[in-house]
Amino acid sequence: MKINARMILGGLLVCLALASTGCYQSPRQKLMGRWYNGDMSLRFRPDGIVLFNNLDGMASGRYFFTEDRPSGGSAGVRQNLLLDVVRNGKRQHYAFDATFLADDRLRLVEVPLQAVTERPTDEIRQFALLRKAAEDTVATATAAR
Repeated sequence: MKINARMILGGLLVCLALASTGCYQSPRQKLMGRWYNGDMSLRFRPDGIVLFNNLDGMASGRYFFTEDRPSGGSAGVRQNLLLDVVRNGKRQHYAFDATFLADDRLRLVEVPLQAVTERPTDEIRQFALLRKAAEDTVATATAAR
């Protein structure tokens, strides 16, 4: 069988094209999986379910993530991640400006909600930096506040 330079070049171009398109992940795809820091752990599933664990206990519910939500508020903060969860029988709402700093780093800035939440305002953290878990394990809080 004779292989010419044209066949090799064509094969390389096809491989290059597949490799470049296969690696891209949309922000929604990047969000999937478990994210954690010393205070909390969040697990986002493709079916819209979120598990949120911290020292207050486990919460579960739905999340709503919008990649192209218009900017608003001060300093370009936008509300693009909403959590609607139940913890200890109480419904809680959280709103964040979620920004990917790297493939395995997610910055969450809590932004004010229109609706009242169950949490006292002095407990609201202004900023959280989370790391993406390498493996798919059960979400747990790893350190005390």
